[in-house]
Amino acid sequence: MIWSWVGVCVFTMAVALSMAEMCSAYPLAGGQYSWAAILAPRSWSKGLSYVCGWFMLIGIIAMGAVVNFIASGFILAMAVLNNPEYEITRWHSTLVAYAIAVAALSLNIFCPQMLHKMTNFFLIWNMGSFLIILITILATNDHKQTPSFVFSEFQNFTGFNKPYAAILGLLQSAFGMCCYDAPAHMTEEINDARKVAPKAIVLSVLLGAVTGFAFLIAACFCMGSIDGVAESATGSPIVQIFYDSTQSVAGASCLAFLMVMIQFFSAISLLAEGGRAVVSTAFFLFSESR
Repeated sequence: MIWSWVGVCVFTMAVALSMAEMCSAYPLAGGQYSWAAILAPRSWSKGLSYVCGWFMLIGIIAMGAVVNFIASGFILAMAVLNNPEYEITRWHSTLVAYAIAVAALSLNIFCPQMLHKMTNFFLIWNMGSFLIILITILATNDHKQTPSFVFSEFQNFTGFNKPYAAILGLLQSAFGMCCYDAPAHMTEEINDARKVAPKAIVLSVLLGAVTGFAFLIAACFCMGSIDGVAESATGSPIVQIFYDSTQSVAGASCLAFLMVMIQFFSAISLLAEGGRAVVSTAFFLFSESR
């Protein structure tokens, strides 16, 4: 996970730099599908833009659902932590995810003028939560793993060979490095979008790469047994690491709450970005379908 994160971040930055350049030249809410239509050869532009638009649309919708379910998982993990007799069920997860989606939608509909201020607050909360979690688990954990476990050992329980298992492991890192194109879809509401949006794209990848790398190292050092973390009754390996480190239900719950709020903020931001991208793409896709 450590080295796959580094590799993914390097390639992600290459993509982000390309996106930033296109965003600077063509600051359009459609983002990728707009760039495909403009930059592709004329004979190919409609077809490529159409395909690109659908892929982008599917990705945005799927990512919104995933973020809601991740937040739901953290909330229910906290419930298990505080009430060991509680058993997580799929319909509980779905209802909590729906509740998060409705809350995020409500804020986007009824408080759109506050999105800018909320985004600034989200950044402060994210960075503060990162520092609090990092310092807390490193300071309270007295049974840390060895450096060789974190940086050199390769654990493969998949049943596949090592190269294939390593490729599968890249998916986790790649997931942590998505949605950095969001500023491109907000360009029509950003002052001086040609400069601000590209900077936001690149800085989001850079900041995410550094904080993600530090968090991964801390989590791996503070991890207990792999089986214990993977088979945790909470259903959340990270929450189990918090509990193993702090040995406190209250402490682990507080750290998990910080993560829940980060996911909720992500749901709000994804809905803001995704809504604009979906509307912009829909005009194009349905006009091309006629």
